[in-house]
Amino acid sequence: MGRSTKAFEGTKLTIIYLLFSTLIYLAGHRVFWTPALPSQQNAADFSEARAFQHVQALADDIGIRLVGTPEIETAADYLLQQATAIQQLAQQQREDLEVEVALEQVSGSASMEFMQHTFYNAYQDLSNVVLRVAPKQRASAKDVLVSAHFDSTIGTSGASDCAACVGVALEVARTFVQNPALALPAPVTFLLNGGEEPILPAAHGFITQSRFVKDLGAFINLESTGPGGPDIIFQYSGAWTMEAYKRGAKYPRGTVLGQDFFDLEAIPSDTDYRMYSFKHGYGNLPGVDIATILDAEAYHTDRDASSRIRNGTLQAMGENAIGLIQEFGKVLRDDPDKAAAQNSDDQGMVFFDILGLYMVTYSKKLAFQLHQLPLVLALSMPLGARVMGVKGALGPTYLKLGLEAAAAILSLLLSLAVPAMATILRIALLGKPMLCFGKYALALGMHLPLGITGAMLPYVCRSGQSPSRIGRQLQGWILGMATLSFAMTAAGAGTGFVLAIWALSCCLTLAFGKVGSWRWFTAASIISLGPLCSLLPMLILYPGHLMGKLSLVGAPLPPPYGRFLADGILAPMLGITAATALGFWTPVIVHLLGRLRWRAVAVLLAISLLTASYAHAFHRPYTDAAPKKLFLLHFHEQAPGSLHIIRDQLHLMATDPVPVAEAISSLVLQPGMDVRALQAFFPISRLIHGATVLGLDAAGDLPRQRRYPALTSSLQLVSRSPAGQGKERLTLRLEQPKPCWGVMNVTGRVAAWSFTSDEPPSASIEGSELSYMVRFQSNHGSIWDFWIEKDAGAKIAISASAFYMEEQPAHKAVLERLPSWTAMSVGSIFYSSWSF
Repeated sequence: MGRSTKAFEGTKLTIIYLLFSTLIYLAGHRVFWTPALPSQQNAADFSEARAFQHVQALADDIGIRLVGTPEIETAADYLLQQATAIQQLAQQQREDLEVEVALEQVSGSASMEFMQHTFYNAYQDLSNVVLRVAPKQRASAKDVLVSAHFDSTIGTSGASDCAACVGVALEVARTFVQNPALALPAPVTFLLNGGEEPILPAAHGFITQSRFVKDLGAFINLESTGPGGPDIIFQYSGAWTMEAYKRGAKYPRGTVLGQDFFDLEAIPSDTDYRMYSFKHGYGNLPGVDIATILDAEAYHTDRDASSRIRNGTLQAMGENAIGLIQEFGKVLRDDPDKAAAQNSDDQGMVFFDILGLYMVTYSKKLAFQLHQLPLVLALSMPLGARVMGVKGALGPTYLKLGLEAAAAILSLLLSLAVPAMATILRIALLGKPMLCFGKYALALGMHLPLGITGAMLPYVCRSGQSPSRIGRQLQGWILGMATLSFAMTAAGAGTGFVLAIWALSCCLTLAFGKVGSWRWFTAASIISLGPLCSLLPMLILYPGHLMGKLSLVGAPLPPPYGRFLADGILAPMLGITAATALGFWTPVIVHLLGRLRWRAVAVLLAISLLTASYAHAFHRPYTDAAPKKLFLLHFHEQAPGSLHIIRDQLHLMATDPVPVAEAISSLVLQPGMDVRALQAFFPISRLIHGATVLGLDAAGDLPRQRRYPALTSSLQLVSRSPAGQGKERLTLRLEQPKPCWGVMNVTGRVAAWSFTSDEPPSASIEGSELSYMVRFQSNHGSIWDFWIEKDAGAKIAISASAFYMEEQPAHKAVLERLPSWTAMSVGSIFYSSWSF
């Protein structure tokens, strides 16, 4: 009898294993699937090969396109030529189209919040290339804006971020022009903007100043955080835009999880979406934000090269963009009132894709009702069983049901806690933080078994695995997950659908007889296909994206706690991923294991331990493909109120939690650095830490400069005049010798100033002082005329930190000593201060 029972249960466990293995393989295949490239480059079809030519021109031929460098203007000239070529093509072939091209130079300033810090973003002479394609017969319809940025950040040629998006936009425009059969329901304005990386100034200049804005009705923002694809929708404004994406995207991918994270401002990142969307107070448009997200290890490093862009990703993005433009255009043409509505009562949408084949969307208002359904069913089961006289599995008391619900919630919490505690203990004892960075198999082998262990523990620790017990456990599981889902939905988090879909599926299985019987087991296996096909793509994409972004989480925690941060985020994320994927099968698996359940726990722990041991023995945290991102900055301090350089230092800085002095052994480093060197990177400076380079080796000094480059900043008091009500106005001129990035810090109480209309402007608290931060960037010269009003007789201090992408002899000497698994960005910073 015992042997037959073991074989019987073992057979079910084998079926569960095969079910999950098959669906994980299918979901992974769909996540990484890309469309076949056209065998012949028909001029009427979108072609990745043609789009890729623009990527190579921008990323390979021009290279780093940083705002303030000559390369950014070279890129603008190239894009203007390509847009003009499309205009000429339309003039030759399409009498029904009107194509307009413009190069706009924008200057201005914006009050912004980023990473919970208020600052002001000032910009001069940034270039935007605009290409408008309009059907002459539908000129009255509002335009669809398609936006992509062509600038790159420090130290990268930005092939995927975002030359690829620009290439896609240009090829989409050419396809509409050269294919008369491709319907264009409304005009399309393609914006190729030249300043996204310095926190969105070029998009702000466009949306507040461009003559094209008055004709816009909706927007599509194309972005990238990795060259590995696929393009997913992760933010939207206006419920109708999600419905249009559902209809128009040929390969729909995305989930409301991304929207929830951005709404909570839990991600230290932003896109031009903020400037266009009616949700954020700059623009007034509905629209969507779309980005490629995998292989994020290359993001913002020199590894973001054209050769790393995965074949087919541009083709998929282009075909999706064409379909989305058409659906947006239909709404703008046929229902302009619906398109223009900005309903403050619109609580948003829940959305997720099924294997990249179909997008499910429904309103959060409906979600509030749907996600209550499993909660209502769970609470009605004991009462219904009593009324019908059912005993046993379907008739637990509310007390027992509540205890089982608590066990289910504890199961989820332990799937987070067990991997987190294990990884913190591992780093504390053995070191090597970020050992899993870019190593997907190692990360899965170390953390998934611990997540499964944590999820199983509340069920493993209790004796008694009778059929009635597993029935009560499943009812309690439904109540626990339904309660969490309802709470998440009520709080506005659409991601509550994840637990709701599992809870509803588990409710359905209870209609198929005794829990544990073959009839129930067969039905449960079939019913599980729904949640698994809906959730597995998300559970592959987002943890994969997170693993690639570990190098950018920064070190906001003080030492030694900061070194645990990246792994402390990744481990519980993978743990909860495992628990979410298993769903209601967790208590069922423990039930089927019977007396072998503790052995199963031991096996899972052994897998994690062996994987960790292998990783520590044979791997280091970084590789050539997944490098440590570093900044090598030559910091120069000017004497207060003078152009004279009184001190210079070389700083090596990182954006991940591993201390620079710990990771780099080929240089003589002193932990810590002059924090004023970070001012030029505010507000992301809060995530950067570093060390001071003392020498090349124990006996060698750094090469010293015979003379400093003439890159010092000057601040001139032009005039001082009364401003009324006990105030005085200082008119000032800040000047750098060439275009640059920088940040000015005004310390003291400011009543008003010329950067924005805010009166008074918002300030941060730096120690005991009020601090007003102004970022500035320009392309043509760097002269900033501004005024500040302050209390008469009061003192204010002003400091300016300017960044130049200048490589000096000390940079070259250090670069030769760094290992190949580093991704380096170099530059010089000039810091100056004045008092008035």
